[in-house]
Amino acid sequence: MSTTVNGQVHQAYAEPDMPLLWVLPDLLHMTGTKLWDRSMWCLHSSSR
Repeated sequence: MSTTVNGQVHQAYAEPDMPLLWVLPDLLHMTGTKLWDRSMWCLHSSSR
């Protein structure tokens, strides 16, 4: 995948079902604001 963050293009290989919020810190090593804790992912996914 390819994404632009703060004007810079970044590329990473990620599984199709991997959320972007996990790609940024895990594959692109960008740590920062997170929308929720990973332990809550199942609750957010099942509520949709």
